[in-house]
Amino acid sequence: MQESFSKTISLENGLLLTIKDISRKIADGEPNPKLHDTRNKRVVAGDIWYLGLKLSMEIPVCRALAHLEPEKIAQIEKVLGKSVLYEKTLSRNLIHESEKDEVFVQLLEGLEKSLLLYLGRPKFAQNHVLKLFAQKTGPISPRSPGW
Repeated sequence: MQESFSKTISLENGLLLTIKDISRKIADGEPNPKLHDTRNKRVVAGDIWYLGLKLSMEIPVCRALAHLEPEKIAQIEKVLGKSVLYEKTLSRNLIHESEKDEVFVQLLEGLEKSLLLYLGRPKFAQNHVLKLFAQKTGPISPRSPGW
């Protein structure tokens, strides 16, 4: 596993996703023969890790909602600001030192197989901005007054 892994990916919808490794060692110590993992037939040592990837993406509101009238975009920007931040953390906890590289690769592969496709969808930005707006102001629908 690379230490301080960081990567920026350009998604199909034009947004930039930043991925940072936030992994850290959470326990350090000598093996304890009284503690053992019967499933994997090994002594549990104190070299235990938290593995994590932090995803972040800035979404410009006007770009995400370009299909709306300028007055509606201005109303949403008044509540949310000019851009919103999407953040997600993918993590695995209590990973043994001997398994950390393999599990880290699995986290990256899972990200590439499913989440990147979802985040890269053309309507992801629009849906995320409208969801945040609805959380702050209440539900909206195309039939709502003024929409």
